[in-house]
Amino acid sequence: MLDAECTRLLTHLRAIAGDGSLVYTQAPVPLAGGFETRTYSLRLSASTPPWAGPLVLRVLPPDAPPKWLAREAALLRRLRALDFPVPGLLDACDDAAICGGHFLVMERLAGTDLLSDAMPHRISQVTPTLAALQARLHALEPGALRDVLGTIDEPLADLEIRIDRARLDGFSEGLAWLCQNLPPIPRMVVCHGDFHPRNVLVRGGVVTGVIDWSLALLAAPEFDVGSARTVLAYAPADLPGGLGHLVSLFQRLVVAPRYERQYRRRRPVDARAVRYYEALRAFRCLVWAGESSRLAEGMTLAGAKPGPWDAPRTAALLSRRFRRLTGVRISLPAVPRPI
Repeated sequence: MLDAECTRLLTHLRAIAGDGSLVYTQAPVPLAGGFETRTYSLRLSASTPPWAGPLVLRVLPPDAPPKWLAREAALLRRLRALDFPVPGLLDACDDAAICGGHFLVMERLAGTDLLSDAMPHRISQVTPTLAALQARLHALEPGALRDVLGTIDEPLADLEIRIDRARLDGFSEGLAWLCQNLPPIPRMVVCHGDFHPRNVLVRGGVVTGVIDWSLALLAAPEFDVGSARTVLAYAPADLPGGLGHLVSLFQRLVVAPRYERQYRRRRPVDARAVRYYEALRAFRCLVWAGESSRLAEGMTLAGAKPGPWDAPRTAALLSRRFRRLTGVRISLPAVPRPI
């Protein structure tokens, strides 16, 4: 984070907190994670809550629509009021001149991500913890969020824009299939959109909160279940050679099906709808991988950047899964070879 941004942010936080004497006891330091946003940890010299504890600054992309900030702020406040574990929101600012984008300031929750906390002695608790927490979210009454959150039409429209912008011609048939086969939505619930172990914080086996709500929607619960199933099955393990292949196989054959079974024990879902949304998430990941290929070719794509789904083997597995679910083949752009 630039020194000038840090200075402007401190001036803003002094005004919001009503304390002109505040200084950083820890200036903003980048945190790992966050595909689209920039996230930092910081601390202030305040002596009373809520400003006295460790804080998180989440800066949205410069081209993010204004409704993103309003939605995430409303979502955090609503979920907090319903006693669902999310960070406490201290500020939501739409002045992009301060940090280079709209931003939120939140309390920093204790703990580490669910997967790291579970290793190695509680690894069997990852999927039941994830399923129980997700089912709890889906049981909540959306209330005023019905007028704030987007619906499934938004990601479909966004995919069309991205495919056209990056000239991903080999994706057109897949998008058409998704648009033509959208299942009925008998009930709408609050969906996280990216519910996986890295977005669940835990300390000593106890959940402290769920983070990163940038893909949240008001949608069928199957949207969240299908998305989570895809991430659990295909998220790159980042391990060498044969070990990586074995872990990947274990994810697909054991972890993802186990998670789905454990969710079904808590709440009913339509199997065909889950498969549709599994295909949708695979397709979104493939579009992101396609954008990365275009970036490597030298194309300029605002908001796009390399991500975890770019590895050729991961993209091939996702493409194969999408074809198995839909019957449609995706043609990814060729990855340029280094000269």
